[in-house]
Amino acid sequence: MTRQLLAVLGFIVCTTLGCGPVGEEAPREAVVLEEQEAGVCPTCYNCNNQDPSFNSCSTSNVSTVFAATPIKHGVESWGYVELRYSATCGMNWARVHSNISGQYSMRAWLEQGGTVRAESTYTGTTLDGWSKMYYGCGVNTKACACITRTDWATECSCTPAG
Repeated sequence: MTRQLLAVLGFIVCTTLGCGPVGEEAPREAVVLEEQEAGVCPTCYNCNNQDPSFNSCSTSNVSTVFAATPIKHGVESWGYVELRYSATCGMNWARVHSNISGQYSMRAWLEQGGTVRAESTYTGTTLDGWSKMYYGCGVNTKACACITRTDWATECSCTPAG
């Protein structure tokens, strides 16, 4: 029941916040759906620091956007960062999306209790990136990301902890 609820909430958030393909508008403000329930913690052995795109944890039917926060340069929207969670795997990761073309790099990471976890860096003109996964069921976690343009201007943002 909890997985179904998380999947439905994730679908609603994705369709209303525009966390989908390029061209959709980024979220305007941070949204935190609900806390992860410590009693519903699946075990994903040896999943820390793995790429969520190389296993079933990141598929849309098992991952949920818990929070999304814009990355802005003044009033200009550069993109957004999401805190994603897989109830199936009990893992969190950060997803960063850039709205600007020609950026030089993007960096995404998780923070748990002020400690940086599962960092990844992307260079070139890719518009989407994500951190590695880190166990997060029942753990206060936030997602952070930075976008750096070719002129070396950098903007960073973090989601509220979820």
